[in-house]
Amino acid sequence: MKQRSFFGLPLFGAGACLVALVFVAPSEALSHPKYNSYGGDLIPNRYIVEYDHGYSTSANNFVHSVQSKFKKAQIHVAERFEHDIFNGISFGLNGLNNIEHDAALEAVLDHDNVKAVYPVRIIRRPNVTVEKLSSKTRNISNLPHGMTQVDRVHAELKKFGKGIKISVVDSGVDYLHPALGGGFGKGFKVQFGYDLVGNAYTGANSPVPDADPLDSCTAESGASGHGTHVSGIIAGYDAKTNFTGVAPQTTLGMWRVFGCK
Repeated sequence: MKQRSFFGLPLFGAGACLVALVFVAPSEALSHPKYNSYGGDLIPNRYIVEYDHGYSTSANNFVHSVQSKFKKAQIHVAERFEHDIFNGISFGLNGLNNIEHDAALEAVLDHDNVKAVYPVRIIRRPNVTVEKLSSKTRNISNLPHGMTQVDRVHAELKKFGKGIKISVVDSGVDYLHPALGGGFGKGFKVQFGYDLVGNAYTGANSPVPDADPLDSCTAESGASGHGTHVSGIIAGYDAKTNFTGVAPQTTLGMWRVFGCK
């Protein structure tokens, strides 16, 4: 069976707004200049529609228009984005047959107010490899600062990032680590952020967000601690171990987008 992909886009008729939902064979979609396929592991029936700047339609209108035309449509609008950087929606759909979708394919992709359509794909967590260092390099802890001249920024310019806020999008952060301040919120190094997904998130299931970006995954889960590693490079500081990040006086935020697995 030929694999098919779903698009949802607004169409305009005479004085009325119509939303058409289309299943498109990948070969057809890839030939259209507005379809942005970039490979990778795709999440079935999940898409992002980007509108032209200034165009606006509510998620409720989107759902209502679809369900008024396709009674079997099962629609979940995940997000509505309305910003100078990106204007559009992300959503999932099930319950419609291919004929209903194919009828509106050409009009959907050619609509003037649609800038682009993107399939939603899974972004895998970064893998961390562990290698033994030779005895000759074991004590050169600040070598990267010398290579990048961060050591000169610290020594000559006396710049350590004071007054700067840096946001990280990664696997969460172990802010309980002494080099990262030992806590979360006002008065700590990591002061803001959010867990957008939860420990059990895989990319294919539903996220369970909460307001705490702590990476509490165990070693048994296979988690890499990548967000903690990155946060340490940016702003870590531990006098006992002579460890200093690039900007140790900055304030950090973490938006967690990876689960433990």
